[in-house]
Amino acid sequence: PEPRPAISLPAGLKEWHSYALVVPHNQRIHSATPGDAQQTQHSTAATAAAAPRNVYCSRERLASRSWTRAQRNSRSEATETMRRAVLRAATRRRRRRNFSDALPAASGGVGVSPAVRDQTQFEQLRAEAFARRSRPDMAALVKCGSLHEAVAEVVSAKMSRAASDTRLPRGALRQLLWDALRGDERVGADVAAIIKRDPAATTHLQTIAYLKGFHAVQAQRAAHVFWKAGGFENDHVAFAIQDRINELFAVCVHPGAQIGGGCFIDHATSVVIGETATIGRDCTILHGVTLGGTGKARTKRHPSIGDRVTLGVGATIVGDIRIGDDVTVAAQAVVSVDVPPGMTVVGTNNLLDPAKLAARVREAPDVWAFDPELHLVAPDSDAGAAAWHGGKGVGSQGGGRKETS
Repeated sequence: PEPRPAISLPAGLKEWHSYALVVPHNQRIHSATPGDAQQTQHSTAATAAAAPRNVYCSRERLASRSWTRAQRNSRSEATETMRRAVLRAATRRRRRRNFSDALPAASGGVGVSPAVRDQTQFEQLRAEAFARRSRPDMAALVKCGSLHEAVAEVVSAKMSRAASDTRLPRGALRQLLWDALRGDERVGADVAAIIKRDPAATTHLQTIAYLKGFHAVQAQRAAHVFWKAGGFENDHVAFAIQDRINELFAVCVHPGAQIGGGCFIDHATSVVIGETATIGRDCTILHGVTLGGTGKARTKRHPSIGDRVTLGVGATIVGDIRIGDDVTVAAQAVVSVDVPPGMTVVGTNNLLDPAKLAARVREAPDVWAFDPELHLVAPDSDAGAAAWHGGKGVGSQGGGRKETS
C-alpha cells in the first residue's frame, strides 16, 4: 500500500502527543510523537489560542462534545415524541367528545321514540358510509333506504361470503333478512346499547359493519322468525342460518332462543345460547358464556335472563332457572339456582347481596376479604331467601327442583 501522507501540524500543537487530531475527512487521524513534546512546552491557554476551532480538538473534548450533542438530541427527540403523543391523545378525546355529543338522540334517550332513534342512526350511518363510497360495500350502504335495510345488507353480505353451498344465496338472503328485521325496534336498540356500553365502538358504521356480536344477534332474529312459523321448509331456512352463524361468527345460538332489545354481546366468540333460553332487554353478554339446558325433555330446560343483566366471561348458567333483573354474574361463575334481582353471583351458586357487601366495605374500607357470611348458603330454601329479603318470605322458584348435572 502507498505510504500515508504526512500532516503538517501548527507550531503550537506539536506537544499534544497524547491527543488524536481531528482533521478533514480526506486525511487520516495521526498522533504527534513523544519527542516533539520534549522540545517545547507551552501553556494550555496558549495552545488553545493557537488551535483552530472545530478543526483540531483533544480526544477528551471531542468525546465530551459528542456526548453533550447526543444528550441534547435525545432530549429533543423525547420532547418531540411526547408532544406528538399529547396531540394525538387530545385529538382522540376531541373526536370522542364530538361523537358523544351526538349520541343522546341516537341512543334512545328519554322521550325519543324508536322511529326517531332509528332514523337518526341511519342518517349518521349513511353519512359515514358516503365518506367512503369508493368502496363497493360502502356504496351499497349508501343506496339503502332505512336502518333495517342497511343491517340486512351488511349481514347478508357477510353470511353469503364464500358459502360452501347454495342454501344461502346472497340476493335471497338479503331479502329474507330485510323482511324479518323490517320494523323491529330491537335493531336500533342494539346499536344504541353497543355505542353506549362499548368504548371501542366509536361510530355507527363500525358498529353495524364490523362487530360480529351485533351481526350474530340480527341473523338469529331472522332465523327465529322462520322457527316460529314452523314447517319443514321454514325449519330448514332457520337451521341453515344458525349453521352459518356458528361457522362465521363462532356463536352457537339456537333459532328458538328469544333475545330482547338492547342486547350487547361483546367479542361474541364461544357464546352458546340454547333453544328455550330467553334474554331480557339491555343485557350485556361477554365471550365464552353458556346458557345451557339440563335433562332430555323437550320442554323448558334453559335459563330465563331478566333485564339489565351482565354475564361475565365464561359464565355458565344451566337449567330452567330464573336470573332476576339487574343481576351480575361474575367471570367463570356457575349458576344452577334461581337468583333474586340485584344479586351478584360468584363461584358456584354463591350469591352476594350488594347492600350487605357495601355495608361491610364501609366498616372495613382498607381491607376486604371473602366472607362466607355474605353468601346465601342455601339459595333454594325459603329460609335462605327470606334472610336475604329481610324476612319477607320471598322464596325461590326452584325449591323442589331436581339436582342438575
